[in-house]
Amino acid sequence: MCCEAKFPDSYISVVSGAADKAQMARQTIASLPDRIGKRARIYYISENGNDDNDGLSAEKPLTFERLCTLHLRSGDAVLLKRGSVFRVSDALYLSGGVHYGAYGTGNKPQIIGSLRNYADSRLWEKSSAYEDIWTLTLATHIAGVVTFENDRYIGVRKYKITELCSNGDYFHDTVSGVFYLYTTLGNPGECFSDIEIGTADDLIFAQNVNDIRIENITLKYASVFGINLGNNRGVEICGCELSYIGGHTFKKEIRYGNGIQFWLRCENISVTDCFFLQIYDAALTFQGSGKEEAYFENILFCRNLIEYCSMNFEYWAGNGSGTDCRIQNILFSENILRCGGYGWGGIQRPDSGNQALLLGWNRHYENCKNFVMANNRCDCSEGNLIFAESPSQQHGLAVFGNSYYQRKPTGKNPFTEIIRKSGIAADGQKELEQAIRLFDSAPKMISWVE
Repeated sequence: MCCEAKFPDSYISVVSGAADKAQMARQTIASLPDRIGKRARIYYISENGNDDNDGLSAEKPLTFERLCTLHLRSGDAVLLKRGSVFRVSDALYLSGGVHYGAYGTGNKPQIIGSLRNYADSRLWEKSSAYEDIWTLTLATHIAGVVTFENDRYIGVRKYKITELCSNGDYFHDTVSGVFYLYTTLGNPGECFSDIEIGTADDLIFAQNVNDIRIENITLKYASVFGINLGNNRGVEICGCELSYIGGHTFKKEIRYGNGIQFWLRCENISVTDCFFLQIYDAALTFQGSGKEEAYFENILFCRNLIEYCSMNFEYWAGNGSGTDCRIQNILFSENILRCGGYGWGGIQRPDSGNQALLLGWNRHYENCKNFVMANNRCDCSEGNLIFAESPSQQHGLAVFGNSYYQRKPTGKNPFTEIIRKSGIAADGQKELEQAIRLFDSAPKMISWVE
């Protein structure tokens, strides 16, 4: 930045208990090998592809734009070249029976919902009507997430131009196609080397498709979902990295946005060895209600790292009666959930009381069987650690062998119970142990972090 005037930090740095384990997990996930096996046809896609190629070899890759028009068949695979960055305005729609992964060497291929780096002085104009406001022509979907200087600073969304009063405040008028940014620093394109504006709603859309695999792909800057799924059978997601996702609006000024969401009806699915960072709402979730019965069966969420998200793992189903849905054979295990609510979503959201590392909304389900949460690390939340029914209240739920760390919250969150509605506040080791044992029958570790 060109002067000392501060934009909002994208997170609150805190000392937590599982930082070393998290670092090891990040390294493991980053170095996972590509495992897409033998397929009927394999299409290769590169940032430097050429649509005169057939795309059937690494030496003759296609462009990402051509990928979106391919007639893929079950048994095919699509591989994105490592090191490539694909900037998109809309989601990549997946085809049933197709596997999607990476090839080559280097960093995982990136699909990002920011159309360009907007740190270009030629793109910005100083407003003649408002002091310290700069404008950018942006005829796109709503800007849900805005970051500066490689995600060091974060934009703060407002809903009227007249509400812009602090550095980083922005308003996106999608009717006129103009983006407004408040800054006392001068032309944003001169003051920053990197400005990303997430305007793609979703990055991957895979509702109503079956038998797909998504592996070793990085997803950033979506305003709604990183991967939007629903009504699926047979989905594997492995080694993917998702960050800075969410911030769209629902019903006027309620903001939302999840990393990976399974909606309404899903079975035989797994999300393993993925890294989630800075998601506005839930990093990982199955949820939904509708006219038909909601069901979630045979689900594995294992060895994922979730950091600085508002809701780390969220689940709910049906309309709340507990009789119009099924939740069966769910294993949530060996995951690390840390620094919940200390990221950009938690800092900005008006409904901060709903945040938790484990979020089930205290709903009770009549048709719940073999739902296991075991051997996870729940590491510090700004507010509640857990907001969900305990096994003593929810039959079919088993919770054991998890490690828990908590610290004194900052006080910005109005809810500071360790377990929501337990009446036990986060005050120290004694209270932490007392609360956790109401939820976990055999915790591995309970530690107050000073």
